[in-house]
Amino acid sequence: MKIDYIKTSLVSALALQAALGVDGYSEAHAQGAGVLEEIMVTARKREESLQDAPISIQAFTADGLERRAITDVSEIGEFTPNMVFDSAAPIGGSNSSAVVFIRGVGQSTAVPTQDLGVGTYIDGIYLARSVGGVLDLIDVERIEVLRGPQGTLFGRNTIGGAINITSKKPTDEFGGDVALTVGSDEQVNVRGSVNGPIADNLFAKASVLYKSRDGYVDRPDGTDLGNDDSIAGRVALRWEATDTLTFDFAADVTHVDENGAPFVANEIVETAAFGQFHNAFIAPPGECFFGPGGPPSPIRNTNCYNPQWVSPDGETDFGTFEARDELDLWGVTLNAEWDITDSLTLKSFTSYRDSESTFALDQDHSPLTVAHVLSEFNQEQFTQELQLLGDHLDGRLNWIFGLYYFEEEGETFEVIDFSPVSFQSGGTIDNTSKAAFAQSTFDLTDRLSITGGVRYTEDTKRFTPDQQIFTNNNALVPPILLGFADGQVPPSPPPGTPLLPPVEAEEEFEEVTLMGNVSYSFTDDLSAYFTYSEGFKSGGFTQRIFPPLPEVPVFEPETVEVYEIGLKSTWLDDRLRLNIAAFHNDYTDLQFTVQDVSVAPVVRNAGAATIRGVEVDLAFTPIDGLLIEGGLGYLDASYDEVDVGTGLTLDNELVKAPEWTSALGIAYDIDIANYGILTPRIDWTYSSSIYNDAINSPQIKQDAYHIVNAGITYEDPERLWRVSVIGKNLGDEKYISAGFSDTVSLGVSEVLLDRGREWSITVKRSF
Repeated sequence: MKIDYIKTSLVSALALQAALGVDGYSEAHAQGAGVLEEIMVTARKREESLQDAPISIQAFTADGLERRAITDVSEIGEFTPNMVFDSAAPIGGSNSSAVVFIRGVGQSTAVPTQDLGVGTYIDGIYLARSVGGVLDLIDVERIEVLRGPQGTLFGRNTIGGAINITSKKPTDEFGGDVALTVGSDEQVNVRGSVNGPIADNLFAKASVLYKSRDGYVDRPDGTDLGNDDSIAGRVALRWEATDTLTFDFAADVTHVDENGAPFVANEIVETAAFGQFHNAFIAPPGECFFGPGGPPSPIRNTNCYNPQWVSPDGETDFGTFEARDELDLWGVTLNAEWDITDSLTLKSFTSYRDSESTFALDQDHSPLTVAHVLSEFNQEQFTQELQLLGDHLDGRLNWIFGLYYFEEEGETFEVIDFSPVSFQSGGTIDNTSKAAFAQSTFDLTDRLSITGGVRYTEDTKRFTPDQQIFTNNNALVPPILLGFADGQVPPSPPPGTPLLPPVEAEEEFEEVTLMGNVSYSFTDDLSAYFTYSEGFKSGGFTQRIFPPLPEVPVFEPETVEVYEIGLKSTWLDDRLRLNIAAFHNDYTDLQFTVQDVSVAPVVRNAGAATIRGVEVDLAFTPIDGLLIEGGLGYLDASYDEVDVGTGLTLDNELVKAPEWTSALGIAYDIDIANYGILTPRIDWTYSSSIYNDAINSPQIKQDAYHIVNAGITYEDPERLWRVSVIGKNLGDEKYISAGFSDTVSLGVSEVLLDRGREWSITVKRSF
């Protein structure tokens, strides 16, 4: 049944591609006489052509990122079908909390007690936390988006897919570049890089990036939310110790000091628990509350919490609580590669990373104290991975065996001020992960290859709560006096009461994940593959708790089984590249983030889903200098079962799983005689409607939308100067990229809207 669906989907995608003409996307460049450039990837832990890798993969080269004016990793989501990449998580004030979904699988919260659904790797090193996951792009050689679970070769928790970032390595040639970008909202970005030899076998590269830009949501106190103010640097060394032994060392640092994510209120329900409590007991008597069933509070009375604080235009917020988004992130990496023999290679990946962050959110979006959140999060991680790779029988047999170790420690503290109560949430984490993996590819014939892989993972999770009530304003107020239904107002424990017992909770999770692949090359330019793969995302703990509970809530791992069939092809003497993949996901024990009977959202294993879909990637250069590239993604995602305790039904849509996503880009190189090359480019992207929470709150649903970007780039004949003028979101679409809604307790729905239309001019000088 699953295979029949995949075959049908593949045929349908081919027919649709033929009908549309150009719908697909694959990072590519025209070179020479209009031939598409060969792109090398490392999705299978060895370098191979994009067309030879039997996997659905999206690759962005450094030049392609630059031509689109992409400066941080979140922006690739706009150009990658079946991918959603948000830069802010709900219930937080950080602009740097990555929320990533691929093929409808991901994770929408940024708490340290829950692992990521899509893994991000930099030069083979896994980034464990979403805070700090919106990376500024410095010296990036290539970004690969691997769709579907990578349960065999990649570190941890890649149930939805992986973002594999490869940095440029130092070389023995002296050179570098410097670039200045100015743009709308007082944007000023400065980037510089220099590379050169230190000795005959020792090379170095240093880079720095500074970003500054005004925010686009204004508050009465003069604070502008959504601004940029960051600086990042990276130093890399390459030591070719011998002909067979190479060491790569890198150190990076990032400092962010911004005003917080630009969330605004788009609905306020004053009859919800917290707003009604404020109006009855915090506001002056008689001004805002007229008893159960009474008239609404006066809209113009600034002592009252009501819809007067809803943002009128999406660019104004009325909050007065401090707005902060501070992040200090640094890390060091030492990778080594030793060619033991011509057919045997040993690789080592060692890394330590440290992050400290503070962010704040005025969640009631008013001058009143109804819901304020101040968070601090510190985390450090250590990774060690060993890989032994073999290449035998004249290249017909390739294999890899690896051992993986990961540990992290962290602490998070959140001070929550609600109108009825204030308390501290958070605690400390202490996690370890161990794994052993192996994968092998054997060419049965010159055209037929089989691949098999297995990974054993053992995770140990520890969480020690440090949570207590500070003040309790509703302790002496019977709920009936406010007209609340039973259970609508939380219990009223006294100050000092712990929300969770301050003792360590520990859980262990083990899983074996498998992968099998068969690929067949009909010709040198046409191949097909079938893959069965398994994905696993570890369990964890619910950190945010209110009212108190007798023990830490635990959720179990979620798993996915994927059946995928794909076609990779190159046509017209390397002028046309067309890749298609169709897949069927059996997704079980989903970790839902739901607004349960408590005030805080909780994580529960509460359902199973089937996700089926298609991806089409295309690059075409019909004439010299003209490049057409695009992509089409389709998802048919539905629940098979849900726990009634979540408030969901089988009719609910999955979070961050738009049915259709597409991208189309057109660029044309115009040779202006001896004066260089002028390249105009236009990009169009589309997404059908997206639900931003599990219960499909209509207040934070994003309807279908289109984005159009355009620009023109000039390069001089020596390719030393590059000048680009870029316009983004020319239609000024104010689409929702993140949202949260609670109309029962908090009484507020908040959304983060896109900045809208923007422009920039970049001047780059290479030397």
